[in-house]
Amino acid sequence: MLSEIEKLREEIKYYKRERDDWKVDMKMLHAKEKVQELDNKIQELQDKLYDMEFKELVKEESQHNNIQG
Repeated sequence: MLSEIEKLREEIKYYKRERDDWKVDMKMLHAKEKVQELDNKIQELQDKLYDMEFKELVKEESQHNNIQG
């Protein structure tokens, strides 16, 4: 089973591929807006991933300190 972090990574990959598909032909109707929308979604997910990874590191460090202490 995928962890929340792995799920976020997969979701980010999905949105990046979708964004790249839209970037191929910027002449398409609303392509520029769609690319911007996807960029915003990717940034939001990357921020969430960063927060989750940071919390995981803090948790691991805390557990490590408890074992040593």
